[in-house]
Amino acid sequence: FSYSNLQLFEENENVRVEFTLKNKGNTDGSEAIQLYVGDRTSTVVKSIKELKAFKKVFLKSGEEKKISFILAKEDFSYYNVMLHSWVIENGVYDIYVGASSRDIRLKGSILYENDMPYSMQSTNEAMIG
Repeated sequence: FSYSNLQLFEENENVRVEFTLKNKGNTDGSEAIQLYVGDRTSTVVKSIKELKAFKKVFLKSGEEKKISFILAKEDFSYYNVMLHSWVIENGVYDIYVGASSRDIRLKGSILYENDMPYSMQSTNEAMIG
């Protein structure tokens, strides 16, 4: 299977992820596509890639299909224990598409900028929000 033509569209508070999947093999088959999000500059420890969506797609030999995922704003958030709420930090988020976390075929990024409910100040002893 080949992955190509990654496009990211910001729609209201969602991000639509589109790309083309093609079965380059000689037989019909299926591919389990996985979509990950990574926060480059998170102030909390998170995985480099977090699985946010997946789907299995069946294609005939030589068939090509446009695949689409929708990422909601919640897919970019984490639970802040100090604020007791979900938070989305400003910054660049990487979007990864592939057959697994170790087999990433496409990568794109988006910039999230919004009024944050807090600011982080660094002290010699701790981070204060």
